[in-house]
Amino acid sequence: MKLKFLFKLLLISIISSVETFAFVHQKTVDGESFTWGGSSTDNVNIYVNGDNSSGIPNNDILSHALQSASEWNQTGGPNILVRSWSTGPRDAQNDVYFTNDSSMFSGSSVLAVTQSIYNSSTGRIIESDILIKDSVLFSGNKYDELFIGDLISHEMGHLIGLDHSSMPFSTMFYKLIRGQQTISFDDFIGKK
Repeated sequence: MKLKFLFKLLLISIISSVETFAFVHQKTVDGESFTWGGSSTDNVNIYVNGDNSSGIPNNDILSHALQSASEWNQTGGPNILVRSWSTGPRDAQNDVYFTNDSSMFSGSSVLAVTQSIYNSSTGRIIESDILIKDSVLFSGNKYDELFIGDLISHEMGHLIGLDHSSMPFSTMFYKLIRGQQTISFDDFIGKK
């Protein structure tokens, strides 16, 4: 009986020490992972227009984007540089903006979309835009369920080439949850 208990204890300890990761890289139709290419010190400029219907000041949106970029930049790879932008989206520029264009969102539960233009044979990203559904009432408070910082961090993960994760509490978890503005170890491994 004691031997059986020790075996179960050993088995549980082996299983609990195995690390599992759930990150997934976005892939092209040719099976190539999305990447910004170049060296790990390259910069990816994103231009944020924070005009929104939630009443969150534009400077607060910019501040949340800066915090999210700072989190992702600590994981290595290309640096995300956030710039303020007061006009609408432009071609050949990575934009973050709020929109009510219903054709951009596939369902009522979709809060934001990251659209990327990429080379299908290499996976190299040419441009990526984050579109946030303006008809949703987001919050600037990190303790609220619809905290805009959590959403921006999640979408920045898509911007750098990550897909959804099934790992709860990761930034790339497929559903918006509190705390996603802070990058998890799963997200860190995914960006490498």
